[in-house]
Amino acid sequence: MSLSPDMVRAAAQHASAGRVRDAESIYRRAVASNPSDIQALMLLGVLLLQTNRPQEAAVVFDDATKAAPDRFEPAHALGMALRRAGKPLEAIAAIQSALLRASHSAEALSNLAGAEAAAGQRNGAIETYP
Repeated sequence: MSLSPDMVRAAAQHASAGRVRDAESIYRRAVASNPSDIQALMLLGVLLLQTNRPQEAAVVFDDATKAAPDRFEPAHALGMALRRAGKPLEAIAAIQSALLRASHSAEALSNLAGAEAAAGQRNGAIETYP
C-alpha cells in the first residue's frame, strides 16, 4: 500500500485538527506496507520534526535517504533532524551529502553553516556561508 492522495489528505486533516497520532498512524501504515515509499517517509519525518521528535525523524529520514539515494530532500532533511537532535557533526555529513545532489541550494548551504557553527567549526561556517 503506497500513500494515496486520499491518505495524504486524511493525514493532513488529522494533523491540522491536532490529531497528530492519527496522522502519524496513516504514515506509519504506509511505510510498513512499502518501506521505500519516499512520500510517506518524508511526510512522517516532517511530522516527527514538527512534534519535536528529531531523533525519530532522523531515523525516518535516513530510511528515506536509503530509499532515494540520488535525491536531495531526504539527505537534507536528515541533516536538519540530526542538527535538531544535537548531533551537529552527523548533521554536517548529511548536509554535505545533500549538497552533492544540489550544490547551489542556498538553504542547504545556510543549514550547513549553522551545523558547522553548532559543532564549533566557526571557520568552516564562515567559508560555507560568508
